[in-house]
Amino acid sequence: IILLGSCSKFNRVQKNGTTEQKYQAAIRYFEKKDFYRASVLFEEVIPILKGTEQSEKSNYYYAYSQYYQGNLILAATYFKKFTETFPRSEYKEDALYMYSRSLFEDVPAYSLDQTNAYDATKGIQVFLNAYPQTKHLDDCNFMLDNISNKLEKKTYNLAKAYYRQRHY
Repeated sequence: IILLGSCSKFNRVQKNGTTEQKYQAAIRYFEKKDFYRASVLFEEVIPILKGTEQSEKSNYYYAYSQYYQGNLILAATYFKKFTETFPRSEYKEDALYMYSRSLFEDVPAYSLDQTNAYDATKGIQVFLNAYPQTKHLDDCNFMLDNISNKLEKKTYNLAKAYYRQRHY
């Protein structure tokens, strides 16, 4: 009954709510960690809120909603777009870090294509160049080391396979 009640409340706001009601509901869902519903509502209000005070927070929370749902490439895209759209935002450092973090978390196992690893490395370097004294320095170094290890292992296994092919 509670689930149906909250579902109908969501549907009511989504279908009949004003932009302000949708924005407030999206913030509430985000704070309750209901990232799916928050993202649905943010997606609806972001184009309407363009140029308002609420636009910055909506875009920031929307990127996080995607991240928490596991949509890492989408999250990275929205975090990057946030940093470009709001270059003076108080959230810019965190958004640029989360852009790098999202790319890193999408790096596949060493045996697969490592294009994402190169993108993540580039993103982390851009972040570290912009914020050399960041509180995320240790985490960035960990991510770079992890990516480097995967790339080394990939290279080693490719060389090993080439050697076997030529000598057997």
